[in-house]
Amino acid sequence: MKTKYHKLTATALIAAVLCLIISSVMYAKTKDIYIKTDEDRSGYNDVRETHDIDNGNEYHQLFCNDPGLSLCQWQYNPCGRLIEYAKDQIEIGILSGQHQIQENFITYTVTWGNTENGDSFIKEVQTINDPLN
Repeated sequence: MKTKYHKLTATALIAAVLCLIISSVMYAKTKDIYIKTDEDRSGYNDVRETHDIDNGNEYHQLFCNDPGLSLCQWQYNPCGRLIEYAKDQIEIGILSGQHQIQENFITYTVTWGNTENGDSFIKEVQTINDPLN
């Protein structure tokens, strides 16, 4: 004979198991996109990019140095969501800052400014919080 106590115990057990399963599969993945230039100029001699994946996290870097004829642009674009926003802010005179938006399960954060050496940088981090992956 089942009682209310048995129904509550079964429900609590099922809820605990579901919480355990969900918490074990929930994690955050990130995509870091970093652009560094030694000065604001129309062309560069040394343009290098790197792309790395480690434990599902992506790391993309673009370095532009020394005067030359090459544009500071990606050969394999990692699809930054807010990189253009930062570039637009720099063009209107806001030389450093941070901006963040949230869309669905993704948080996009872009930071831009100058390093201690006077180099310019733009860094975007995309954090994907997906409980189903």
